[in-house]
Amino acid sequence: MKIRIFVLCGLLALFSSSSMAVEPEWLTKMKQVRLLSDARNDVFRIFGKEVNDNSEIKLSASFELEDGQVFVVFASGLCLATADSDGKPMGWKVPVGTATSISYTPNNPIKPKKLPFDLARFKKDRIEDSISAYFYDDPEQGINVTVNSNGKIESIGFYPPGKYDYLLCSK
Repeated sequence: MKIRIFVLCGLLALFSSSSMAVEPEWLTKMKQVRLLSDARNDVFRIFGKEVNDNSEIKLSASFELEDGQVFVVFASGLCLATADSDGKPMGWKVPVGTATSISYTPNNPIKPKKLPFDLARFKKDRIEDSISAYFYDDPEQGINVTVNSNGKIESIGFYPPGKYDYLLCSK
C-alpha cells in the first residue's frame, strides 16, 4: 500500500507542473496506472480492450488510442537469471501480472515543448544506429524519451523511479 501511495504522489507531483492547457488522453490514462502496484485487470479497466486480445495471461499488452499506442509490461513474478542478464537475476519483486512499465508511441511524432516536463534535467545519449536521434533518461523520475533526427518525440516511457530500486531482483 505504501508503494502505491508513493508512486501515485510522485507521478502527481511530476505532472502538476504541466504547462499544457489540456492534458492529452494518453497522458491522462497513463497517469492512472500505478507501477509496481496495479495488476493487469486494473490496466485493462483504464485502457479497455487490448490490440491483440487473447484469453491467455501475458506479460505485456498494447492498447490503441486515437493518437497513438500504449504498451504496458507486467511482472513475471520471478527473479530469473538469463543469458541476456550476465547471470544476474532480472525483474521486480512484485506479484505476477503487476504493471512494471508503460510507454506511449504517438502516431505522429510530437514536439518536446508539448511535454509536461523539462528534458534539460535528463541525461542525453545518442542512439547508436542514428546520427542525430537521442534518448533522454531520468532514472530518479522514472521517465525516458526517444527523440528522432528531426527533434520530435517518438516515444515516452515511464518506469519505477530510482527510489524503488530496492524492489529490483538484482538488489
